[in-house]
Amino acid sequence: MQLLAENAGYDHRLISSYHPRANGVSERWVQSAVKAIKKQVEGAKADWDLYVPSTQLYLNSKYNERTKTPPFTLMFGRNPNDFEN
Repeated sequence: MQLLAENAGYDHRLISSYHPRANGVSERWVQSAVKAIKKQVEGAKADWDLYVPSTQLYLNSKYNERTKTPPFTLMFGRNPNDFEN
């Protein structure tokens, strides 16, 4: 793993598992996803997995105050609505 990190040029670090302060950004994203899915489900708890793709698109398209751009744009270099088809 260390050789891969050196060759790829990134800093690999381990964090404490199940500790919210160790990985706060990820924990916040999960919390946002759970909250959004709960709003969409409204009683049909068995079908929660049907709402995951739309929730993921929503969260990845949402404007981020810190980066001043949506995560989708940072990852793919274009807006999510720039599809040709």
